Amino acid sequence: MISLTTGQNAVLDHDALEIRLDPARPIAGAMTGVALLLDEAERVPGPEGYVGDARPRTGDDTVAFDAQAGLFRVDLARLPAAVARVRIGMALRGGPSAGYSVANLDRVSTTVAGRGGAVLADYHLALDGRTETALFLIDLYRRHGAWRVKAVGQGFVWGLNALGRAHGLDIVEGADGQILVRGEGDPGPGPGPGPVPPGDAPHPGHRRPQPGDRFTGTGFAVSPDGYFLTNEHVVRDCHRFAAASALDQFDLRVVFADPVNDLALMKADRPADGVVRFRDPIAIAPGEDVVTLGFPLSGLLGANPQVTTGAVSALSGTANDTRLVQFTAPIQSGNSGGPLFDGHGLVIGVISAKLNAESVHRLTGDIPQNVNFAIKAAVARSFLDAAGLAPVLATPQGSAPAASAVAAEARRHVVKILAEA
Repeated sequence: MISLTTGQNAVLDHDALEIRLDPARPIAGAMTGVALLLDEAERVPGPEGYVGDARPRTGDDTVAFDAQAGLFRVDLARLPAAVARVRIGMALRGGPSAGYSVANLDRVSTTVAGRGGAVLADYHLALDGRTETALFLIDLYRRHGAWRVKAVGQGFVWGLNALGRAHGLDIVEGADGQILVRGEGDPGPGPGPGPVPPGDAPHPGHRRPQPGDRFTGTGFAVSPDGYFLTNEHVVRDCHRFAAASALDQFDLRVVFADPVNDLALMKADRPADGVVRFRDPIAIAPGEDVVTLGFPLSGLLGANPQVTTGAVSALSGTANDTRLVQFTAPIQSGNSGGPLFDGHGLVIGVISAKLNAESVHRLTGDIPQNVNFAIKAAVARSFLDAAGLAPVLATPQGSAPAASAVAAEARRHVVKILAEA
């Protein structure tokens, strides 16, 4: 028996294996196992290459998952020749919006045993301080005619969906908690998670658009040349875009996107009517006043931008994600991608998500109120710098104006984003 460290591999002398995932502090009802059958290019050929809660075994029964035991059974001798690698991991349901990260598990021990129970290798991964919500733990792969096991330890902040997309598979969780799997670009068989209401631009990984589906979010002008910033998940899997304000509408196109930090840059074929100003220096503090301006629940709350106020409540997101700032101003679907202003009307963040109250209630019995997140302005500024843009910077001066004055000034720079699949 060999104890592996991250990146280390060992030759396997058994074909029939049992791989057990054993977290030190399991979270009941929140965890799921994942195995992906990859080709030489490390891509999944389609949904049949996934094994987990949604599909507990392959059609030929060479890979199977026992969710109750946290156990995968793999028959290496019978795997199809096209399968070059079996990548095994686990994820927390609900992703970051559920309020957990893998750090809550403390550590995960992965054991690889022969069918007789003799342990061939193990891998102990400490998770203290990690902010991801999904992990690849081990690889089983062919090399020079022999099967090997390798310790991986790769994490994904955005959970199951990010884990799947890394290898060409779309894994999403429906509102009812059901896991749905499809290949990229494949609408997939059977019913989806239900229609998406107008104005709903869900959290990353929670929509499966069909051709003609429409979504809305919020964006704001960052350059007089007609560049607008929004969330990547607002534009994901869509092909036609427009911006709308109370007085105007014009086409947009995506020119730069960062799915890891959930940011997208869009370009209009016309100048912007003024731009927002980013706060400089960027330091913010808990308790600061904030103002939001956006287009939530479009079609229900009207065509005009909605204004809400609140305060900064924390300088990190779930699982201590330091890219995010937490705030209390109420937001709804459709606010995604909008600016988070300080009391002087300067941008300190890009609104990204709200805590999933249904998931938290299911796991804890409590219903959270006004726990919302924005991508910090520092991250957005780095994104714009990578795209070759320098936003307008300003330093807060004097006493803060009324929220109504901040909103009146911002209306010229903030637009509704219309996206169509």
